[in-house]
Amino acid sequence: MKKSKRILIVLIITVIAIAFIPRFYREATAPNHIKNFNKEQALEDYDYLWDTLEENYPLLGLAEREYNINRIQIKSKYRSQISNISNIDLNKFYSILERLLFEYKYMGHLNIVNPKLFVSMNLQTKSMTKREIANYGITNYIDPSVVYTYEYFLGRKLPQNLEESKRANDDNLIFKEIDQNNKLVIINSFRNEFIDEDNIILHDFFENTPDSSNIIIDLTKNGGGSDLYWMDNIVAPNIGMTLIGEDREVLTKDIDLISNYKNYVDNFTNDLTKYREVINSEDLSELKYSFTIRSPYNISPSNDQPLFNGKIYVLISLNSQSATDGFIKFCKDTGFATLVGTRSGGNGPALNIIEDKLPNSNLLFRYQVDYTLNSDYSPNALYGEEADIISLPDEKPIDTFKRIVLNGN
Repeated sequence: MKKSKRILIVLIITVIAIAFIPRFYREATAPNHIKNFNKEQALEDYDYLWDTLEENYPLLGLAEREYNINRIQIKSKYRSQISNISNIDLNKFYSILERLLFEYKYMGHLNIVNPKLFVSMNLQTKSMTKREIANYGITNYIDPSVVYTYEYFLGRKLPQNLEESKRANDDNLIFKEIDQNNKLVIINSFRNEFIDEDNIILHDFFENTPDSSNIIIDLTKNGGGSDLYWMDNIVAPNIGMTLIGEDREVLTKDIDLISNYKNYVDNFTNDLTKYREVINSEDLSELKYSFTIRSPYNISPSNDQPLFNGKIYVLISLNSQSATDGFIKFCKDTGFATLVGTRSGGNGPALNIIEDKLPNSNLLFRYQVDYTLNSDYSPNALYGEEADIISLPDEKPIDTFKRIVLNGN
């Protein structure tokens, strides 16, 4: 046999082996709760999910009106799908839950935690103290039974540190020059694992951009991550004095978790009379408390002098949400940057996101417990924050910037 043919055969065998390694790993190492997962357990997990959401999650009605969906029909539809599968397994169950919660379009962070997110959160949790983990309510990310479940989906052991974890997006930062006086950086994610690496790159960018120029930060595809990313990497290096965001007004259902916050909030009350004219009556009937969350965004300069003293513009879209929405609100509150584009995607949680565990599969699902209000009392999860310079219909935010700022039209 010719050498080239032998090499080709070896390559083909290697590719096939690599393709099946995750499957073999899952079958060989899966713990009993995965190997023995059955229809009865799947239905029990399904019912637990719905019981939990209907008790704690305040945005079901808001999402159902916005997306024209019927809860009774949805609950029945996906429960029937589980019942009609003869040989249910964790993969099929996960797929059904993913489709179910996608009906709610991620409103208020409602979703099943996918393996990619789990890896990121697991690494973040490992870097925290026990007290921090408890305060953030993210103990499930280091729960061995949950770890086993997500290693099953990954087909490998979880990375133990950032060095072992391959960057999910090697192009998280993309730099462009619009013209000599307008420098643009696209930031695709504020994820925790990008903070340290991107910090060095962004500091160099800010420091070497002349103050006579404009810096445009494009967040139109940035779905969030960690508030620490924008606080440490964007704001702190470029301010000469401490900036403080405004407080948020929040409503919640009558849930046990709220007792943990009573000492950390202002204006705590169960009198919701003032909201009758501004909040949907269906939503208000299920809400119990209102209070003001003191702004967590108290940001001090990280240098003696700002790295960049020129004008900063931030491009936003409906894809800009979660921690990115928090940054957008901070810009509106403080005037740190001018916002260009559409409204943001919202989902800026005032309280910690809940990370709950299904009892049999040990899959995690997430949701917000806060019905957070914008300054006009509109629900943030639905309406987000409005830009300072608003794009025309079907106009890209970067084209809005060029039309208004560069050309004055």
